[in-house]
Amino acid sequence: MSANRMGYHKEFCGRHYQGYTTGELTYMCDWYGVISSREIALALGRTQNAVLRKVRKLKESGEFGYYKKRQAVGKEGAACHGLCMSTM
Repeated sequence: MSANRMGYHKEFCGRHYQGYTTGELTYMCDWYGVISSREIALALGRTQNAVLRKVRKLKESGEFGYYKKRQAVGKEGAACHGLCMSTM
């Protein structure tokens, strides 16, 4: 793991090894390339490597575009990058 990558920490990675919801995949694909993968990881309660690995798998399978086109949950609220974990 790179020294700059966020690794597992129980306080920040509460969804470690849990499946992704449709809302999480939509958020991830919508914001990937706009904000850092570290910010996405923190918002989703995942490690940075998990986010990067999932994005790569979604791109390889052709699903990345599908989730990117979906309406992001609460995207109007840009203050929290459009993610409200309670609505997922």
